Amino acid sequence: MAFFIKLQILNSYVLKNLKKIFVQMLFLGMYGSIYCQNTTVQTIGLFINNDDAYEGYTLFSPTAQKETFLINNAGKLVHSWQGISVPGHTVYLNEDGTLYRTGRVDVGPIKTHINAGGAGGRIERYGWDSELIWEYEYADLTKRQHHDFQVLPNGNVLILAWEVKTREEAIQAGRNPDNIDVATNELWPDHVVEVAPEGSSGGTIVWEWHVWDHLIQDYDATKDNYGVVEDHPELVDVNFVKPSSPSNPDWNHMNAIDYNPTLDQIVLSVHAFGELWIIDHSTNLEESSNHTGGNSEKGGDLLYRWGNPKVFRRNATDSDRKFFNQHNVHWIPEGLPNEGRIVIFNNGKDRPEGDYSSVEILDPVLDGAGNYLIGADGTFEPLDVVFEYTAVIPAEFFAPRFSSAQQLPNGNMLICNGPFGTFFEIDELQNVVWKYVNPVTPDDVLTQGESPTGVNSVFHILRLGLDYPAFEGKVLEAGEPLELGPDVETVTGIYENDLKILLIYPNPVQGDVVTIKNYEGLIEVNIDIYDAFGNRIGASIIEKTDRIQLHFENLEAGVYFVRYGERVLKFLKL
Repeated sequence: MAFFIKLQILNSYVLKNLKKIFVQMLFLGMYGSIYCQNTTVQTIGLFINNDDAYEGYTLFSPTAQKETFLINNAGKLVHSWQGISVPGHTVYLNEDGTLYRTGRVDVGPIKTHINAGGAGGRIERYGWDSELIWEYEYADLTKRQHHDFQVLPNGNVLILAWEVKTREEAIQAGRNPDNIDVATNELWPDHVVEVAPEGSSGGTIVWEWHVWDHLIQDYDATKDNYGVVEDHPELVDVNFVKPSSPSNPDWNHMNAIDYNPTLDQIVLSVHAFGELWIIDHSTNLEESSNHTGGNSEKGGDLLYRWGNPKVFRRNATDSDRKFFNQHNVHWIPEGLPNEGRIVIFNNGKDRPEGDYSSVEILDPVLDGAGNYLIGADGTFEPLDVVFEYTAVIPAEFFAPRFSSAQQLPNGNMLICNGPFGTFFEIDELQNVVWKYVNPVTPDDVLTQGESPTGVNSVFHILRLGLDYPAFEGKVLEAGEPLELGPDVETVTGIYENDLKILLIYPNPVQGDVVTIKNYEGLIEVNIDIYDAFGNRIGASIIEKTDRIQLHFENLEAGVYFVRYGERVLKFLKL
């Protein structure tokens, strides 16, 4: 039988409009949010640091900010690098202690002719003390680096880039003229180059691969690449377009590249197609532009594609699509849980069932000869991912752009909600064990209490273990937190809205009653109620029961927190 109580409201606040409610929800987040008893509401910095978090240092470079930061699990700065340009967009710390990052080239029309989301143009390498060791510009009227790159084991660099194709070239390749941008009269397909660094600012291209060499079309039999699209999943339909932007010159909009040294293969995230592609890196320059050669004997054709079979007319319904504007596709390195599988941050924008993000793990299926298997339905196996993380209420975890996820050695997953600059780590039971909100903006560092929403975005993050080779011989002393202003109380060891233990419903609350169900059994607990600014507005001691109902007849609309014993639950009152 439910135990009914009534809380007397001691103090409350009135939110002026619903927009303010939802802004608060965005930066507090359902995952791992906590309350603060200080008079300053916590909006930035470290929120949760549980003992189950993987111990290490988190590397990140805020968008439109020239500095790269390394913080410890306590949210304190241990090192930083000052760059010469804002990122475009990725940053990596190599095992030798040098920092590689992309740089945005913003000087002159020649270097910025191609300009779309993720535009960079330069790869930079810095020493530990921010000295620029090497830079390589890849930007002119015909090409431009964007989004991501990879440093190979031999020290060469794989660069992801656009290249220009004129209207005439696109039509000759079989492109429907109606889907060519009238403003630029161009198409910008993607390509990859491998650069061997030379000196302080040079390099030689030793390998390359171009989407443009692996096309098919069934639009015009008089043009190049004519064939039956559904018979050739290894080729790219030059007339596949994103329905929302059919003439966008940024046709593929790849946004991630990774290299597998065991397979000698490259995986690419093809944002506009809702797919990931795998290609053979073992080819030579001639083979990579053809259809034979390399370890796969398939040249530069696609070895594997997954996420949206409608692109190549197999099992072609919208309901079969898996990826929606995904980012940060990469293999999990050897020696880690799920090694050899592929992690995807599935942003989830424009999902048929509504916008929400998920972190997923895919396990492509290889036969004994190293070929990726195609199932009876004509699509590449498997049918679905082997792991998926979403919020308990999916829509409450949504990153419409960029973002990242990383498999950690202890089995946890580190996640970056990029547009909102929120980093959090979940354990194997999907409890939030670490949470941090970036306080650095393009212009300044925020003061505690200021809202970071919309100004603190981060493209991706990485957690590096305490024993990572780059730190050998380095002094990493914890400094101050990056954020300015007064300290706030940080609560550790609290899991919010853990359905395995507690359930609060309905949420959001449209009436006056909230129910808390406790799955641990009969316990006696203290109840404290807080508003979104940390003010305690109600309290009670509950005798042993597994279900209580809280009545809030006088509660104004807003975000509230219930401290139930040693755990915190959040709900929204409409």
